[in-house]
Amino acid sequence: MQEKQVQKTLLLPKSSLTPFVALWTNAQKGTNAKGAVAIGSDIALLDVQYRPIEPYLFGHSGSIKGLSVSPDERFLLSYADDATVRVWDIGTGVCAHVFHTAAAVEHAYITPDGRYLVADDAAGKSSVWNLLPHIEP
Repeated sequence: MQEKQVQKTLLLPKSSLTPFVALWTNAQKGTNAKGAVAIGSDIALLDVQYRPIEPYLFGHSGSIKGLSVSPDERFLLSYADDATVRVWDIGTGVCAHVFHTAAAVEHAYITPDGRYLVADDAAGKSSVWNLLPHIEP
């Protein structure tokens, strides 16, 4: 029964369901675990009970290919067919920065030290950006 409830919840943000990506943070037991689901070009943040929490994250114009969380779990990375990588502040839902690539982004991640963003695009180019100037208060 809970599975049906999860599926119904995931249908709420947008009617187009392909593709979607789910990701959950590695929160310790007893803490607030969060996840994210990308449906089409929109993102919904989720709490540990699989309910959408505000705000929804809008900004991509192409289908989202993947999501990644920063090592400190403060930022969500989304990358898409629109040749962009967006860095979202998980606490506020604000897009901290948009990075542009030459083609659709195939993969992106933040390095384990949290300093750099690495993205590979469909044209075979890898890009590396210093992330710190875009996420420090």
